[in-house]
Amino acid sequence: EGGAHQSYVTPLFGMGFADLHYFEPAYAKEVEVLLCWGLEQLQDRVNGRSLYLRLSTNPLQQVELPGDPDWRRQVIAGGYWLRDQRGTPDYAATHRFNLVTTGVMTAQALAASDRLREEGICANVIQITSPDRLYEGWQSYQRGNGAAPAPYLHELFPPAERHPIVSVIDGHPLTLQWIGEALGVPQVALGVMAFGESGDIESLYRAMGIHADDIVAAVGRLIVDGLRGRDAAARGARKAARPAPG
Repeated sequence: EGGAHQSYVTPLFGMGFADLHYFEPAYAKEVEVLLCWGLEQLQDRVNGRSLYLRLSTNPLQQVELPGDPDWRRQVIAGGYWLRDQRGTPDYAATHRFNLVTTGVMTAQALAASDRLREEGICANVIQITSPDRLYEGWQSYQRGNGAAPAPYLHELFPPAERHPIVSVIDGHPLTLQWIGEALGVPQVALGVMAFGESGDIESLYRAMGIHADDIVAAVGRLIVDGLRGRDAAARGARKAARPAPG
């Protein structure tokens, strides 16, 4: 069924429950880090919390991951750059986007990134291991009126890399939809808002609009919207520059 066996709203439950850490790992190495950290949480009688891991039975091809202490810190904090296009020679001169994904949808984001690169578009893939941890940190920062420490979200998306976003999750799109607003960039949020369909995974991803093709199409929409915005701004500037009648 679409929405991971009807669990399309469970990410929102994970984010909404107090004193619960919700994670959605994509790779076994992430699971290892989180389980070890979860055991540490069990031993912390003051600040420890329960963990909720939203997993999938859809197998993913495993990729080589750093595994160093800083990467492990990022996994626990809420996310890391899985595919970094900043070393691409034409990076500064081409269209740049951030594909924000979580859990099992990572494979679709990577496939979309490959296709976009063939079209000359650089699409980074940012793996969000915990929308919950990211959102909690952002909210704490907001409530502190800037006096609280900068949230991990700002580290994950430094100012120079806050490009338009396409987010994708096999759950409710609201889970990741807040990120674009928090960073001040345009975003298209793909996700599941219904269940009950049956079929193979490829067909279901297409039916729910979370396939790699849908990610590529969303990037196209953002490009078109950006061009329209620039055209409108240019027309406004020309109009403002005209001398007043008389």
